[in-house]
Amino acid sequence: MEEQGRNLSFYRILDNGREERQPIERTTEPEGEMPTLLRFLTIVGLIAGLFYGSMFVLANFFEPSPHEMTKSIRDAKIK
Repeated sequence: MEEQGRNLSFYRILDNGREERQPIERTTEPEGEMPTLLRFLTIVGLIAGLFYGSMFVLANFFEPSPHEMTKSIRDAKIK
C-alpha cells in the first residue's frame, strides 16, 4: 500500500527491492513546453498591452480640472 503524503516521484525501486531516494528526472517532450523566447515576448506583450490600455482609459475617460496657475519670475524687468 502507498503511504499518505508520499511523493513517489522521488523514489525508485531497485532490482533487489530496496528504495533509492534520489529524484527521478522527468523527460518532457519539446512540443509540450513553450519556448523561452516566445514566453518572454508573450509576457512583454501583455505588460505593454496593460500599459497602453491604462493610458487609453486615463486619456479618454478622465478630464483634468482646469485651474489658474501663477509663477513669479525673478529679475525680470517690465518695459
